[in-house]
Amino acid sequence: DAAVGAPGVSTVYLLRLHMDGRVKAVDAITHDDVNAVRAAGSPAVSTGDGFGGRAVASLDDLDGDGVYELAVGAYRADGVGAMWVLFLTSDRTVKLAQKIAPSGVGGAGAGDFPFAISTEGAQFGHSIGSLGDIDGDGLADIAVGANSEGSGTLYTFGLTSAGTVKANTAVKIDATSPAPLDGLGDLPEDDRLCRSVSTPGDVTANGGFTILCGAGAHTTGDMWLFGFEPN
Repeated sequence: DAAVGAPGVSTVYLLRLHMDGRVKAVDAITHDDVNAVRAAGSPAVSTGDGFGGRAVASLDDLDGDGVYELAVGAYRADGVGAMWVLFLTSDRTVKLAQKIAPSGVGGAGAGDFPFAISTEGAQFGHSIGSLGDIDGDGLADIAVGANSEGSGTLYTFGLTSAGTVKANTAVKIDATSPAPLDGLGDLPEDDRLCRSVSTPGDVTANGGFTILCGAGAHTTGDMWLFGFEPN
């Protein structure tokens, strides 16, 4: 099955597929559905937030009910962008929605995200990748891009069973990062690193994980591969 975002109408469509790839049924999750069940401290979704795009990622079951969760971008929310963790039921409705957003230009933030973003239009949540469980706590971890913050910024963090950011897990990667990531310092401003994010698993076969980020807005385009140690 598949999840497809349609930010122009603030909707995520859940597609149930036949074995040959044809669609047999569709369920829609609108911003009104999310607002009806949003967690305490999660500001409402508005029609201008870009909810549903340009990123949707499936997450492993966070709350132990046997049903997967969804991470959905809202890259125009609050002036800097946000994302939502949607807890689904077995009939594909949303039972709880937790917002994760940076503080700074957009306000006080949400979901215990520890970083502030001061760049208007940073587009946090424009890209999202599920990392699986990289810290061994039994819960999903995630990579989120903010491609218009500086030359582009990547955030990784663990999630709690409530869909908030797990304490002491968030990492920021950008042009100011030290070695061995210091090569990012050569990227031009607005190169849009992490406009897209993919998480192909343990490419280097060292027990760690890998993140692929698209960039190259000032060229014909390029791609960065980040290989991480198991720790």
